[in-house]
Amino acid sequence: MPALVNYNGSDFEQVRKPSIKVLLDECLIEIFRHLDGGKERNSCACASKKWLMLLSSIHKVDLCKRQIADKVIQPLKLDNLDDT
Repeated sequence: MPALVNYNGSDFEQVRKPSIKVLLDECLIEIFRHLDGGKERNSCACASKKWLMLLSSIHKVDLCKRQIADKVIQPLKLDNLDDT
């Protein structure tokens, strides 16, 4: 959607990118890594070719490490709450 910009008394139309296209690839990859399961990631991969490419670049090992870390960290947080 173009935005009207006034510069030195002259009006110009400026084309704005949708906010999601402004995100860096590294940010999107980090967001994708934090999705809970394969269904969510598959849905994102269907959204665009760029997202498919980014999701395919995330190694399965990285996704597994994140899921294992979440399973370990979650019980630790709950155990700490019980001590108070």
